[in-house]
Amino acid sequence: MRVVLGAGLLLLMLLIGPASADEIIAIGNATTDEGQVVFTLKYHTSLAKTDDAALRKEADLYWQRAVQDVENSRRLRAVFTAVGHVPGEKEDWTRDFVFARRGPGNWHTLEAEDRTKLDEPFVRVFFERFDADAQRKLTDAMLLYVAPEWVLTTQSEAPNASAQPDMGRADFSRAMHFVLFVASKYKLERKIDRITISKDGLSTEVESHEVEDLDLPVARQHRQTVSRSTDSLELRGRFVLLTKAAAVIEKETETAAK
Repeated sequence: MRVVLGAGLLLLMLLIGPASADEIIAIGNATTDEGQVVFTLKYHTSLAKTDDAALRKEADLYWQRAVQDVENSRRLRAVFTAVGHVPGEKEDWTRDFVFARRGPGNWHTLEAEDRTKLDEPFVRVFFERFDADAQRKLTDAMLLYVAPEWVLTTQSEAPNASAQPDMGRADFSRAMHFVLFVASKYKLERKIDRITISKDGLSTEVESHEVEDLDLPVARQHRQTVSRSTDSLELRGRFVLLTKAAAVIEKETETAAK
């Protein structure tokens, strides 16, 4: 892969901030062996090369910070490379994370090549990754795992609750951007109750109980929502995507923020 440095490195450093900017090695374009030009970002990591879950969470963080640069590049693929070092070893190790564009503003991340079926340990790690993105307010990173046709259906058992319209991927994106922007604190706790995997291992339904806490400084409110949810997940090639969700709100409370 031939690497050509772009002009966006300084801007990305300014956006990320000085503490994290020191971790960036290079940003630009590269040409693959097949002749495809891709957006590239290389960064130092202090994580262990065997800690796949933590490395993917870190890659999501860099995606959130660089997504606009990736979109502006008009490339169909992006490769983020974590570069780590093991004390005592002469050569650094690297780990690539590949992102593919599947339409305007529609990017997904590729899972490991040997991921040919879904299993319970992976599903649990997947939701831990997705929920961690939510708690870190990485809204664009969350969308990496949401299929274009995804729909959320919400019902409420809470007293005096109003009807909730169905929400598609674009609506979800706008809502999450707004809510996480105005919230000073967001916390999500998920307890997975059941994982049902199809016989071919390509799809699963996940039943959970969730507790969401929001602090809204402007309204001087703390909001808590307790709900149960069912999420559908599919393995499509090397993409693992949420395809639909159904939530039932059991309890909503609003109190004065501390």
